[in-house]
Amino acid sequence: MKKKTVLLPCILASVLVMSTGCNSTGEVTDTNNESTGDVTKDTTAGEASSLFEQVENAKEDQAPSGTYAVTCTEEFDEDEITYEISYTFCDDHTGIFSCQDFVEFTWDEDSINFESYETPYTLDGDTLIIEEDGTKSEFPKRVSDDPLLNGDFSSLAGSYKATDFTNDGYGGGEALNDLVLGSDGSVSGGNPTYSVDFFPAGAPKLVTKTNIGTYMCVVTPDAYYTIYPEGVAQLIYTEDEAYSYLVDSVYINCFVFDGGVMDTIYYLEK
Repeated sequence: MKKKTVLLPCILASVLVMSTGCNSTGEVTDTNNESTGDVTKDTTAGEASSLFEQVENAKEDQAPSGTYAVTCTEEFDEDEITYEISYTFCDDHTGIFSCQDFVEFTWDEDSINFESYETPYTLDGDTLIIEEDGTKSEFPKRVSDDPLLNGDFSSLAGSYKATDFTNDGYGGGEALNDLVLGSDGSVSGGNPTYSVDFFPAGAPKLVTKTNIGTYMCVVTPDAYYTIYPEGVAQLIYTEDEAYSYLVDSVYINCFVFDGGVMDTIYYLEK
């Protein structure tokens, strides 16, 4: 990225040299062509502007976008635990770092900025390179043909009803409003009548797919939801006849951490 950036002064300087008619000795030559002087100036200005745009576009092309991730496996109490470490870059120069927990950051052309420190990075094609304490770590860009991982939730968009358990726990004796999943992954509604801001607005900044086929969608570090596609359900619901219907439907489990824990479930009614 920096190599692209430092080319700009060199390119503009070369255009300036050409526009003044400087030769290899640095002397100014007189073309004695007043009739074309204005045309030459206009053309040179246009060339400089075009070159500037090309360099700026090249810098934008080099900007990180999407999710860069590696999968790690560790042994814990003789069991293998697999988890993902990832950096997700959003167009508004915010992002999410994920390593079992979620941390927000901002980013610029050469650094990732957390609340109390910053980390330099570079891009090598589709590989993000993070350097900390002299150690470089490489994170390949995630490439997938899965629509949800690419931010397209249209196949699951719609209204989801709260389960009886959720209504009892959060409805104050009344049924919660339906939760609406948008085609961009944003959710709205799902709230009781006495509460408006039940879940943060906006599309997820990070979407990951687990090895059992669920999708974890992180809106903020303190608010995320998990989508359970049809045929996939938490083990407790496959064994409880009262909630066995969840196995054969799509359902969404929302979590918000705001001093306590909001844990609500909504299902797509057939």
